[in-house]
Amino acid sequence: MKLLIVDDDQNNRMTLQLLLEEFEGIEVSEAKDGQEAIALCKNTHYDIIFMDIMMPHVDGITATKIIK
Repeated sequence: MKLLIVDDDQNNRMTLQLLLEEFEGIEVSEAKDGQEAIALCKNTHYDIIFMDIMMPHVDGITATKIIK
């Protein structure tokens, strides 16, 4: 299972990644903003995306509409 964590706060990304490391078979990627998430999703299919809403460059709502 591939997951993408999108958040401009590094502590939030790290906390979620540490929690997810407890489970086998999960591959976690990270993006620091919506723009980076959009770029990653062009090349990779993610089963689950954890998306922050308020981020610089491209906010989470806009990024979700584009990725969709």
